[in-house]
Amino acid sequence: MAKIIAQRLMRHRKKLKLTQDEFGQQYKISGPAVFKFEKGYVTPSLELWLKMAKAMGIPVKTAVLMHVHDKLPEAQKQLTGIAALIEGEGESHLGKDDFRKFKKKDDLRQAIANHQLLPDGLREFAASQEMWTMYRPTGEEVNILRDAFGPLGEGKARDFCDGLRLIREFRGTGV
Repeated sequence: MAKIIAQRLMRHRKKLKLTQDEFGQQYKISGPAVFKFEKGYVTPSLELWLKMAKAMGIPVKTAVLMHVHDKLPEAQKQLTGIAALIEGEGESHLGKDDFRKFKKKDDLRQAIANHQLLPDGLREFAASQEMWTMYRPTGEEVNILRDAFGPLGEGKARDFCDGLRLIREFRGTGV
């Protein structure tokens, strides 16, 4: 299992369009140190990781759990349940949000846009007034988008629109 922090750091740095050296400068570390973190050879200190996690919008409790998880031997990592929360695979003791609970479209949209663990593309989809008005997804459809397409990567808002069209096609509900 890949290290969760390594994946998050690389994805965040690339999203910012920074080199490893440029990213490292923000935290007073070298580019080679960033390389080692992104490859999972080394895990940043908890203090450094909490600064990085804050910049990514990851809650402190989740960041600490991610750090503990990455320090465990492979055989024990599955026992934490954090991989399920972070990677979107199944349930964990911290729970996975069920977007079906939102009955008002504005509440659903706000919940998606503010949820830091959802793929960026899905959050962008919720933030786009045009796309939201055009597609009006249900909470159940958002759950399916998160579970089916979220583990594939961040994606773009348009990718999640396409995913929603596919879901509706398979379910026979149309767009």
